[in-house]
Amino acid sequence: MKNFNSNIFWSLLSQFSNYGLSLIFTIFLARMVLPYEYGIVDQAQTITAFFIIFADGGIVWSIVREKSIRNEEVINLSWINISLGLMLWILTWISAPYVSGFYQTPEVEDVLKALGFVFVLTGLATPFLMWMKRELEFKKITIINLISTTIGGVSAIVAAYFNYGYWSLVILALVKAFVQFILLLMSSRMPIGLYKFNTPVKKMIHFGVGLIGFGMVNYFARNLDNILIGKIGGAEELALYAKAYFLMFLPSMLITGALTGLMVSVLAKVQDDPAKFQEVYANVLRMIFVITLPITGYFLLFPSDPILLFYGLNWEGSIPLLQILSIAAITQPLYNTMGWVYTAIGKSKEMFHWGVVSSIILSVAFLVGVQWGAVGIAMSYSIVMGLIFVYVGLRKAHKAADICLKESFVPLLPVLGSGILTFMFVKNMDMYLSVENSYLTIFLKVITVLCLYIAFLYIIYKNKLKNLIIFTKDFR
Repeated sequence: MKNFNSNIFWSLLSQFSNYGLSLIFTIFLARMVLPYEYGIVDQAQTITAFFIIFADGGIVWSIVREKSIRNEEVINLSWINISLGLMLWILTWISAPYVSGFYQTPEVEDVLKALGFVFVLTGLATPFLMWMKRELEFKKITIINLISTTIGGVSAIVAAYFNYGYWSLVILALVKAFVQFILLLMSSRMPIGLYKFNTPVKKMIHFGVGLIGFGMVNYFARNLDNILIGKIGGAEELALYAKAYFLMFLPSMLITGALTGLMVSVLAKVQDDPAKFQEVYANVLRMIFVITLPITGYFLLFPSDPILLFYGLNWEGSIPLLQILSIAAITQPLYNTMGWVYTAIGKSKEMFHWGVVSSIILSVAFLVGVQWGAVGIAMSYSIVMGLIFVYVGLRKAHKAADICLKESFVPLLPVLGSGILTFMFVKNMDMYLSVENSYLTIFLKVITVLCLYIAFLYIIYKNKLKNLIIFTKDFR
């Protein structure tokens, strides 16, 4: 495959810049929109998060995965995805009053109806996005994401400035989705046309349904925490938990989210060569761990710093939640690569089965933890997702792909050792800093952590340090 490392660069740049911009906009919005108002949107999004499973690429992942695909098949898959988007918009309107009544928050009804139009835009845009991923046009995707995120964020800040409150967050989602669709439509060379009734896509739909099935069962586990907190704790407690969860999940979103389209495409091309599959996957797994470990370790030791930096003093209630969730943050980026393996080898059925089992276990853990409120939910998540599933889930995925878990995990140990040594040195750093400016204190700690971490990595790997990031030659 040509330009593999170039595509990794653009994939990472897209994700880092996209979430970097989102954090910048959050810095402003979190100080202009109250936690309770954020909670109203978060309550509505417990439902939109379920519906987005259907609109956001499940059916059309075959456009990326299939080694060869006809134009007629692409066109049919696109129309199916568009139809799903329209159907979900209708379902959003129907369900809005019931969701509002469930949470006993009247504002949720109108918010949910407005957010429903995002599904129409997503249904239209996703096939074009998948086609560009198939063609490895990650540079164009990066530019599109940057423009749409910037315009959406600026629109939200302007709306918040004029006291639109929680509506500014709705405007952000709608504007971003609309701009992204327009740019994808203009940039993608995907074939378009009328639905071809004589071109069957049943096999591809079957594969997509497996991914959707996994997404559905995964949703109930991943969102039951939000539903329980939103119902029992109310909008404000849900907002505090959601902000802590976002930061916990950020390293994984930045890295694995950036690489998903690329790695599914690459691994699918070597799915018939287990040795090559193992080599590529293990090296990417190590690269992910190298990048995410210092971030997640920092969140665990100094949780008040990112909360103060990104959200401000109104969000101090998120600090203990972030510290607990950071236990899961360390292994979450590794666990999330499981989906690459199942998707690349076309075993969505096995992925669905694991999703059912894992969702049941995590849901039970949430039902136990909710007795202690958001803190109990956070503890349940970290124990199950951070300590249990990362081994069991990846073991099953490795078995399905006929590759060795040990060969993927052993290269991570020196990286883990570097991280442990780093944080042993800096864990008491706050006691020795007498800088009055809290932001300067954070800056000094971040620089110290990075310098020590890189130094320990260099001692362990020496002249092979660059191979942790640029790890493979281009291959066909």
